[in-house]
Amino acid sequence: IFHQGSCSNLEGTYQQINSFMENYRKDIQEMSSFYKTHTNYDPKVIDSKLDNGDWYIDGTEAVKNGVCHKILTNLDEIWT
Repeated sequence: IFHQGSCSNLEGTYQQINSFMENYRKDIQEMSSFYKTHTNYDPKVIDSKLDNGDWYIDGTEAVKNGVCHKILTNLDEIWT
């Protein structure tokens, strides 16, 4: 899952909420930039998926697109 986070229980003055949203937008932009730099996904796909909320992928897609290197089948693989 590529998770965008949430803004539940947000309260405060207009300025506080506006400041929070500006920082939140920056976080989303940084996350998008990271995915574009560190995965094999087309940048347009990343923008489209993140605009639609959380983005779920399976293990095969994760390996194919450089999100991870491989799927572990045995915990011993971590220690060797």
